[in-house]
Amino acid sequence: MVGDVPSPAKQDEQLAQFLHLREAIARQEMSIDVIDHHDPRLTFADRLEAYTYVAMTRPDLMGQTQWVTALSDLGQMAETLNVSHRLVDWFSNG
Repeated sequence: MVGDVPSPAKQDEQLAQFLHLREAIARQEMSIDVIDHHDPRLTFADRLEAYTYVAMTRPDLMGQTQWVTALSDLGQMAETLNVSHRLVDWFSNG
């Protein structure tokens, strides 16, 4: 296992298919049910993970437009999912 592959890399169809297969095998080995890859909670979690990783490892990048936009998008997604209070807690306790 290598962790999560950034979404731009997954635009390569062969890589995306390979990763999907490996993830399915890993889920089966861990007895985890099928994941709906279009579930907005999964998208939110992936984006929050990416944002947090960059904030912790490269805080100098956080002023770039794409990361400012990412934070705004996370706020909107949290509102939609009714988890805004949890997002506030995440950043205030992180």
